[in-house]
This record gives sequence, C-alpha cells and structure tokens, in this order.
Amino acid sequence: MVDVVPWPDHVQEVFAGDLVTALAYTTPAGGAVAIPVTPVGSVDRSTSSIGITTSLAFSRKLRQIVRDPRVAMAYHTRQHGFARASEYVLAQGTARVSLQPDLDRLAGMADRAAQMASRPH
Repeated sequence: MVDVVPWPDHVQEVFAGDLVTALAYTTPAGGAVAIPVTPVGSVDRSTSSIGITTSLAFSRKLRQIVRDPRVAMAYHTRQHGFARASEYVLAQGTARVSLQPDLDRLAGMADRAAQMASRPH
C-alpha cells in the first residue's frame, strides 16, 4: 500500500504547471545523477504520484531506477511551463517504471503536452 501524502495548492500548481524538472537517481557506485525530464503536468494528487516521460531507448537509466527506485524530482524553475509559484519544490519517493508503453497514458501525456505548448510562457 502506498501512503498518500497531501500537499498544498501552491505545490500542486508547481507539479501541474512545470514543463522541465530535474530527476535524480542513484548510481551503482552510490552517487547520484540528475537529469532534465519533462513531467508535462503528469500529477495525481489523489495517489501522491508524479509522472514523467522518457525514451525507452535510455535503458541504462531505467535499469538503474528499477534496481534502486529511490528518486527525487526538483521543480526548480518557472522559466518553462505556466506555474506562477516561485518556490523550489523537491519531491522524493519510490519510482514505478513501466517498460511497456501504455497507449492511454501516452495519449494523456500528449494531450497535456499540447496544452502546455499552447499556453503563453
């Protein structure tokens, strides 16, 4: 069972409105790697989950996250997207990686990406 962690409305706005974030995950040597990712507003407040999209071609990264699913996501800039809040938001949790494309999920992300692209920045 996953604990539902509530967050305030201004944090929800950041999660839903930032287009570019930094995802950090551990390395086999015990370090950490931070890479840019695009969450395109993929957030489900009712389950305390945040989603990202990444290419399955980057299998090394995905294999490492499957091996050690502890991750952090930094919402560090409002330069992209449409969130107006100025806070730096750091979310930490356990990743769930799907190595099979989910067409419904991809369609939802494509819709959110189109909405974000059409908004003035």
